[in-house]
Amino acid sequence: MVDRDIVYGVGGALWREVASTLAARGVTVPVQGYIAGLGGRDVNAVHLEQIGKEALAVARGETAIKPEAVWVGLKA
Repeated sequence: MVDRDIVYGVGGALWREVASTLAARGVTVPVQGYIAGLGGRDVNAVHLEQIGKEALAVARGETAIKPEAVWVGLKA
């Protein structure tokens, strides 16, 4: 789930809403949140590739879902 917004102390708004709704309905699928494109930054192919690789690793059981949203494309 890629959000272009953040709710401080919660993470991406859409991510939390989707994860909460799925859990309330008994659907147990991994939902990792990513935050990208804040402040009008571009979300480019490199960012999407990074997100896709991480999502595949979670789906394959190679990596656990992180409890917090993953920030993508920020300057270090």
